Amino acid sequence: MQLRFGLGVLSTLFVLLLPIAVAVGGSTSVSIYPPTTIVDPGDTFTVFIFSDDDSIDYNGYETVLRFDSSALAFVSAEEESLMTEFCNNRFWRVRPGPDSIYIGHGFLCPYTNVTGPGALSSLTFEALSEGRTTFSADFFWFTRAGIYIKEVTWRGGAILVGSSADVGDERAIAPNVFEIKPNPGRAFDIGVEFVSPAYRDQRASLKVYDVSGRQLRNLWDGLAGGEGLRVHWDGTDGCGRVMPPGIYFLVFSTDSGEETRKLVVVR
Repeated sequence: MQLRFGLGVLSTLFVLLLPIAVAVGGSTSVSIYPPTTIVDPGDTFTVFIFSDDDSIDYNGYETVLRFDSSALAFVSAEEESLMTEFCNNRFWRVRPGPDSIYIGHGFLCPYTNVTGPGALSSLTFEALSEGRTTFSADFFWFTRAGIYIKEVTWRGGAILVGSSADVGDERAIAPNVFEIKPNPGRAFDIGVEFVSPAYRDQRASLKVYDVSGRQLRNLWDGLAGGEGLRVHWDGTDGCGRVMPPGIYFLVFSTDSGEETRKLVVVR
């Protein structure tokens, strides 16, 4: 995540109310994090709207997210670190409907832009009925200097509720062995065995994120093939800073999909 200073002359409030529909060069992606959430009926859970990379800079975003109201009930929404760290004066509107949520969110600090990766906002839901469901977006637009940035790729997360949820497709592309020892721990030895043919010869990565969706370490990057890999995470971020006790997420990803595991750091 980086802070950048742009040449914008219009506030984000004006951008959201009177947008100028002009595309800006470059592209980026936004996803639901974690990519797969497994819960039981009656559970509440939180997902993050996550800006995946640093390919563009922006000072706001606008979206309408949709969900299956027979499977999920919206509970609350919160601003997250990527939008709160650098500007105390923000535009924040959340309007939930029966099966959708509008979010308009942006900086009112002049000349201030940011980039990902990082969490833009979080959404909390209650799971109502067993089955598999996903989130979709009518649109997702970043804004910068009064202009819509329209080349945004959206990747919705899968929610698997209860024992009757169809998890076959999710598991078909998952590594057959995903081992973390110890867990909880202060440091972790991690093993991934590439048995599933879906991963063969695909570019893959193994990264650590905090609960806000901020990337802390890239532990491995390469081709998923052969017997697998073994890596060690010493509990520090990319700058060598020791992470405080708490919950973190290990994400193995390829073009076929992602698998997430929880890490519990203790001191």
